[in-house]
Amino acid sequence: MKNLRSAEKFLYKGKKLAFVACLLAFYPAFTQPKDGREKVPDFDSSRCLEITGKLNKSVAGIGDYRVEVLFKNQVVDSSVAQNRKPFKFRLWRNADYSLRINKKGYLPKLVSVSTKLPSAISSYKLYRFFMDVKLIPEGLSGKIDPDDIDFPIALIAYDQHKKCFRYDKKYTEAVKARIKRKIPQ
Repeated sequence: MKNLRSAEKFLYKGKKLAFVACLLAFYPAFTQPKDGREKVPDFDSSRCLEITGKLNKSVAGIGDYRVEVLFKNQVVDSSVAQNRKPFKFRLWRNADYSLRINKKGYLPKLVSVSTKLPSAISSYKLYRFFMDVKLIPEGLSGKIDPDDIDFPIALIAYDQHKKCFRYDKKYTEAVKARIKRKIPQ
């Protein structure tokens, strides 16, 4: 009788193991899109960009400022820095982020960061990018188009020709020019 129970337990464990093996074997079929394209993950499991920055000397006053990292419109990391001390974040590969910089008495600033890299680039390479952040005093908010406040001031992405992360200079200059036209000098 005891040997019969041992054999039943062994068979039961064998069935469970076979079931798990079948699940693992057929899992890719269930996770692929129906149109036959390969599923692209939201982001890679390696960090590829260390982004640092600090407030420009033109930002007056002593006090903390907050920098938030947003992924799919959710805050995934944040840092509170004192006065003009730098902030630093390491971002995952193949993802789209926004950085939101807030300081009391100033309008929030938004920066868009894409960490999408060509597949030929090693997943162990860590790039660095530095930002010098200039904020606009809150008192000028009525003179500026709300779209210029809500949309990113800069677009940062990998430049395949220069082999580094860069910001889109033309885009940033166009946004800055629109804002500058509205602000009295």
